[in-house]
Amino acid sequence: MSRTIWKYEFRHDYYAGDSTFEMPIGAIPIAVEWREENENLCLWAEVEPSNATQQRTFCAVPTGGRIDSGYHYIGMIQEHEHVWHIFEKRDWISPDGE
Repeated sequence: MSRTIWKYEFRHDYYAGDSTFEMPIGAIPIAVEWREENENLCLWAEVEPSNATQQRTFCAVPTGGRIDSGYHYIGMIQEHEHVWHIFEKRDWISPDGE
């Protein structure tokens, strides 16, 4: 099996709530970045394309913002003068089924 990198674009109002992506089971988020050219927040993940998929939920929290329980830190981006911290809700299936 061959792993690859896929890009996921957050919804344009990512600051207003969660963004959910259909990702192959076992996908590993590896980077988040603010993309100036399309003014959007993107996440890259290492994936095994042949794996079944599952929905995974992410949120962007501003510095000083509230972080709900059950979320795991992924990374940080700066959008102009704003700093956002990206978290993933941990209610998904791990690669080993746990």
